Amino acid sequence: MRFFNIGYIFSHIDYFKIKNKKLEIENVLIKKSKNLPALVNKMIDNLDYQKSQLVKDKKVILDFKTPTLIRQGKNYINYFDKQSFDGSFLKKQKEIFGREIMPCPKYQIIYIKTLTKKYDLSPFNQFFGFVGQVKINLQEGDLTYFKALSFFGLGIKTTMGMGQVLVDF
Repeated sequence: MRFFNIGYIFSHIDYFKIKNKKLEIENVLIKKSKNLPALVNKMIDNLDYQKSQLVKDKKVILDFKTPTLIRQGKNYINYFDKQSFDGSFLKKQKEIFGREIMPCPKYQIIYIKTLTKKYDLSPFNQFFGFVGQVKINLQEGDLTYFKALSFFGLGIKTTMGMGQVLVDF
């Protein structure tokens, strides 16, 4: 099976694996261009995992803009949990790339300020996820890990608008 269009940031990957079917990449859809807004070009640059930005003692703010639900075992949680957060993002990498491309950096949570909010997905269901901010201290690691969260989202139903995260440094 062939996958015809793929983003610039994935141009180093030969295929995607979805439900045990290998989708080969035939060409690249999005490349850096003068026609794209400057913000999009900046996002493309920032997400190249081969251009790592190793830092120590950097403050990072994760701003969960839309309700986020994270899988924890067989259940879903509507609050921020460090272990579930890390596991969810690593699982997403493995689903998309077939392997982990960005290892989890060493970080410490400074504060969590979130609340539960309802999210309607008509005609499906109502979900109750968390929104708000989580401030962390990136003790040692690659900033690309957190930059990728803004692109991929976190938790379930990200393609339907849930789990959208803005990251600030």
